[in-house]
Amino acid sequence: MLRLKLLLVIFTFITLNVNAGTTAEIEPIHLLKTHTIGAQAAIFNKVATTPDFTLEYLRKLDEKPNYSSYTPGTKEMEIIRKATEILPPQHKKLINDRLIGIYFVNDFLSSGYTEWVIDSDSNLYFFIVFNPKTLESDISRILTEKEKTAFIKDDSFTDISIDCGKKHSGFYYIFLHEAGHILDYLKNITPYVEKTLIEIQGIKIIEKPFTEKIWADYSRPEKKYDFPERNNIKFYGFGGGPKIKISDSAKLYKHFSKTPFFTLYASQNWVEDWAEFYAFTIMANKLKIPYTIKISQNNKIIYSYKPYKNSLLSQRMKKIKTYSF
Repeated sequence: MLRLKLLLVIFTFITLNVNAGTTAEIEPIHLLKTHTIGAQAAIFNKVATTPDFTLEYLRKLDEKPNYSSYTPGTKEMEIIRKATEILPPQHKKLINDRLIGIYFVNDFLSSGYTEWVIDSDSNLYFFIVFNPKTLESDISRILTEKEKTAFIKDDSFTDISIDCGKKHSGFYYIFLHEAGHILDYLKNITPYVEKTLIEIQGIKIIEKPFTEKIWADYSRPEKKYDFPERNNIKFYGFGGGPKIKISDSAKLYKHFSKTPFFTLYASQNWVEDWAEFYAFTIMANKLKIPYTIKISQNNKIIYSYKPYKNSLLSQRMKKIKTYSF
């Protein structure tokens, strides 16, 4: 997950000179020299106690003063290790070279969060923060709980569930999603990930194959792929909390099913679109995970949708080889 930073100033800004004289202001959390970097050879060995200054940054960012670090146990570390093994080899090496830490934070608002860090030569590095609960549940439960945060529970009869089976840990999905963000940062799969980095890295904003004819702008799809209430889709309590009634969910998903997005979450902007596309494509091709969205009333299914059977998505999935850098 990437969040819009609502706090313009969290720490004192530091000036960094990059790209032939361009001057940009960067918070200390984004400076590589402020982090302790391990030299571990494997991604999962970069799991560490969340540094105090990182915790403080997250507390202020989310306005959650009680955030604390969580240390995964032996069985949980095995889940993390298996998740990293799902990555294509070339992606694993790329991510491993630039990942400086994997942290778990108790009661973290979202399931996962990727943050960038930069060195004096404008090379990007990253740390990822996860909610420990992602290690406790299967993919279906994690996705269902996430989906429900987008809706106001205005009646007790309507329910939403995401069926991806119970075979695999929910952490697999969250890890793949965050890995997708790192690949986007490093390979510019979308025109840009974060506006702050446009100046810092001297990025030229140009159309990309992944977003071409699908996204008109960062958070605005082409007209034919926009749909009613899309702008009101909010997750995890961000953006003022949910704005769509769960009683209207079937109608919303019927409109959504005519788009080339894997999830409602993906329809928010091109950055989340890519991260979801990456995660769900690997889950389908490598793990053979099923995927059905179900809406029920009084325990009777009134609408179901299988995104993998959507021809618009199938066409995009065929392009995944394009991103095998």
